[in-house]
Amino acid sequence: MLNQITLTCFRKHQALTIDFTNGIQVIRAANECGKSSLLEGIGYALFGTRALRTTFDQAVTWGEDSKRLKVSLTLTVGDATYTFTRGKSGAEVLFQGKVFVTGQDAVTSFASHLLGADVGTANKLMVASQNSIRGALEEGPKALSQMIEDLAGFDTFDRILSEASTRLALGSPAMAEDRLKRAEASLIDMLSSVPPEPDVVEYEKALGTLQTRLWSFGEQLPGLRTASAAAVKAWQEGSALYLKRVALEEKVDRALRTLKDADKLVKELMPATKVVVDTSQIEGLKEQIALSLDHNKRKAAYKAFLDLPSGDRWVGSSEEFYKGLKDCELRVSNLNTAISGVGYEVKTLKAKRFDSDTCSKCGQKLPNAENISARNAEVDRGLEDLADDLKDLEVKRSEEIRAQHRFTEAAAFATRYTAAAEQIRDYVVWDITTYPGTATWNGPVPEGEATDVVALRRRILDIETQAKAVDSAKAKLELAVEQVSKADDNYLDAVKALADFDGPTADDIVTLTAAKDQAIADEQVAEGTLIVTKAEMAALTKDHEAAVALWTMAKQRVESTQVAIAECKEEIKALAFNNSLIKKLRAIRPVIANKLWNTVLASVSVMFSTMRKEESWVTKEGSGFMVNGQPVESLSGSTLDILGMAIRCAMLRTFLPQCGLLVLDEPGHGCDSERVESMLGFLKGVNFQQTLLVSHEEVSETVADNLIIL
Repeated sequence: MLNQITLTCFRKHQALTIDFTNGIQVIRAANECGKSSLLEGIGYALFGTRALRTTFDQAVTWGEDSKRLKVSLTLTVGDATYTFTRGKSGAEVLFQGKVFVTGQDAVTSFASHLLGADVGTANKLMVASQNSIRGALEEGPKALSQMIEDLAGFDTFDRILSEASTRLALGSPAMAEDRLKRAEASLIDMLSSVPPEPDVVEYEKALGTLQTRLWSFGEQLPGLRTASAAAVKAWQEGSALYLKRVALEEKVDRALRTLKDADKLVKELMPATKVVVDTSQIEGLKEQIALSLDHNKRKAAYKAFLDLPSGDRWVGSSEEFYKGLKDCELRVSNLNTAISGVGYEVKTLKAKRFDSDTCSKCGQKLPNAENISARNAEVDRGLEDLADDLKDLEVKRSEEIRAQHRFTEAAAFATRYTAAAEQIRDYVVWDITTYPGTATWNGPVPEGEATDVVALRRRILDIETQAKAVDSAKAKLELAVEQVSKADDNYLDAVKALADFDGPTADDIVTLTAAKDQAIADEQVAEGTLIVTKAEMAALTKDHEAAVALWTMAKQRVESTQVAIAECKEEIKALAFNNSLIKKLRAIRPVIANKLWNTVLASVSVMFSTMRKEESWVTKEGSGFMVNGQPVESLSGSTLDILGMAIRCAMLRTFLPQCGLLVLDEPGHGCDSERVESMLGFLKGVNFQQTLLVSHEEVSETVADNLIIL
């Protein structure tokens, strides 16, 4: 049940709060006063932008910031009360004063779960907008059948059937029976070709011989490895000392080359340090550059001043301009309101006119025919007066709209002019007595050409580059002199270190290398014998294991075939059972659907008969719906409306009993007064927990439990 809704900047409602009660809520208002917008706001609070008939920005009250739009809806389902709040910045659901759900999509999903219907289903069952009272009836039996099956949870049944069809083995058992015959024949052949089991005793004897050889060479190997390691160590130590000698010799060569390079560099740098550079003219050149840049800026600003936009100015201040614009907009708005009021008066006056002075049922003259004619004449005079008033108002509105357009053009020119003048504000003087203000050039008009700034900067760069080159050469020369001294010291140290070194010569290294190679060769012979022996043992073991594997494989093939025979027999039994199960599931689905249709249409028939005041049986045929055996296309428009109402109410009662909410916007729009009274009486008697009824018919107030006037 809806408890309260608050609309802020939503369509025509800047700030509106409505309290709801149980029973029938009749909503009355003049045309275009936001009755339908109130219903749309309920849908938006629950389902978001998918419930809007336009875009979100178009739903915002004209002239308001879209961030201000907010709808808050409080409703009770069962014993729990929730508050839905939604706007541009987000959405949330409050439960017991705390945030329960947040996020646009999450709130929409929660609303669908709470009501048992998404926005599409809710619009088809719970909400009947203007001229859509027939609802699901207009979509045809096929679409209605799909909706009923979706609401009844047939998707779960179909999913079970699909899962069973996918996961269970189905089909003819003939293939399985053929596999069984072939497996039984194959088993007979396998039993006759199984090899003998391998001899383990012969294998272990041959393996023992190889193991004895392995132990013998294994005892020699440690001594050979010790000797090889000693020889390698002596060679490594001698080689290390010899490498030090080589390194000392290379160090002497490098020190000598460094000394020569440093001395050469000193000689090359000497001429560059003697160049003289005059830097005193740099400051004068910089002053010339500053003056030239300022002159160029003033010339550019003056050109922009000459290019300022031209146009008619408002005579008076900006405050007077905006006041005039606001007054004009207010007059246009007041005229629109007045025109709407006259239109409403015309409609109200037309409703008081009688179309005929005879009875529509018996054709006889009404007893008050003269009074009716007089009343109609009075109504016609009133309509003529209202037509004259409407014409005068429309003429005034056209004049004000033209004035508003002139204000708009002046504002556009002011925007362009101000934006352009703002770019040269430092060079002009402002006169603010007009709208927009007028800019006047401040100071003398710049003339002549500026000095070539690029050339001046290039001269400065050349002087600075020459000075830096001299300074760099001097620094490099100083460093090079230091390098010469350091290189000389390094060379003398390297020569002394080489003379003092006492280590092995190249001949000594040759002798150590020969001893090392012989010791390694002896060790490798012993290791090779061990490797060959291990390989022979591995090959023997591999051959034995292959024979065992061949015998085991043959035995496993026999066992596998025996298992396959058993599985084929089980598969034949399973196929027979699965085929029978799927056949029964497919057969029961239309039976359940037919029973569901009979239940829904029985309820529709009762409700339709009540509103029609005539016993009527509604049935479904393949081509459409039937009433008492006749196609619904033969029924009048008002009869189709109450049939659609009956279908909507029956489905709502059947599939969404927890909701208990029905929303109707001008449900009797296409019906006569008798049908309207019948429909309203039905709504009163059907006793939904809550019904929202938008109607301009005064008779609707007779059934209202709560009258809401906007």
